[in-house]
Amino acid sequence: MNFRFLLLCLVLVVQCCNGDANVGKKELENHFGVEEGNLESVESVLLKLKKLAHQRVYGDREFGHDAAEDSKKPVAISVEQPTVAKAVSPYLFEGDIFLSKKQAISILKEASNIPVNSRTRGRGRRSFDSSPESKWPITAPIKYTFHESLDFFAISNIIKAIRYWENVTCLTFENTPGISDTEDHIEFFQGQGCYSMIGRNGGRQGVSIGENCVKEGVIEHEIGHALGMWHQQSRPDAQSYIKVLSDFILPSYVSDFMQRDKDIDTLGIPYDLGSVMHYGGTAFSADQTSKTLVTRDPLYQSTIGQRETLSFFDIETINKAYCPGGPSVGDKREWAELSC
Repeated sequence: MNFRFLLLCLVLVVQCCNGDANVGKKELENHFGVEEGNLESVESVLLKLKKLAHQRVYGDREFGHDAAEDSKKPVAISVEQPTVAKAVSPYLFEGDIFLSKKQAISILKEASNIPVNSRTRGRGRRSFDSSPESKWPITAPIKYTFHESLDFFAISNIIKAIRYWENVTCLTFENTPGISDTEDHIEFFQGQGCYSMIGRNGGRQGVSIGENCVKEGVIEHEIGHALGMWHQQSRPDAQSYIKVLSDFILPSYVSDFMQRDKDIDTLGIPYDLGSVMHYGGTAFSADQTSKTLVTRDPLYQSTIGQRETLSFFDIETINKAYCPGGPSVGDKREWAELSC
């Protein structure tokens, strides 16, 4: 009887895990227009990246055991942002970024110290993805739609976040219901958590605003990714301002803290501990409370990971990337006051 009960429990666990995986796959296929083959490729590349980072930090320690244990625990990149949903976590980089196959391969090559063909545009880890094909054209508004899964409150806050981006940058957005899936646009939907792609990827691309992701600062963060912004602590100069405490990171997630290429474009903008794009101090923490990131200056520890609103330099990043000839940092004191 005990054996039968144990077998039944095992079957239920397997079915549950498969169910989660299928939910995640369907969500990505439906809202990003990604084929299953490409989805599996991204998952495979991210797994290789995780194993590579794990080996570098922990040597011969068994990755599979750590990954199995870590999968039972909640994961978040900031205390002000919900935990990463298990259904989509195998396909996400740094907790809330859904990479294209090309981006994922480029990141793995860079992390493996394999030279990227000089004709291939590597993404690297930067504050902004400056490759021309990933930028939205500024000659027309960025088109977006709302999926029927969103409720009124979520739509209201998404509109507020969009309006704020419009108010502080040269970018404009346009709600275009009924737009073709082949035409470039953002589809906001209620998915499994908060996540987005980096920059423009062509056709319909989703921005997931899950049930607990409706805070305006969180939405601004995800829109920032869609505009081309990476996480702030991914910059090559991050180690001058923060220290990674790998002893407290969930072992199978150390790849989400890897530092890479130094020859990247930060647009000449200073490192910003107050960026809405920055990890929090307990990102990927093994017990959800121990610090995994500490600021070199202790006075800024409580600043990192804020999801209240865009910082002055978040705004400056997008204006420098999209608005040539626009006002300089010194000319936008009113924005600095808004983001304080």
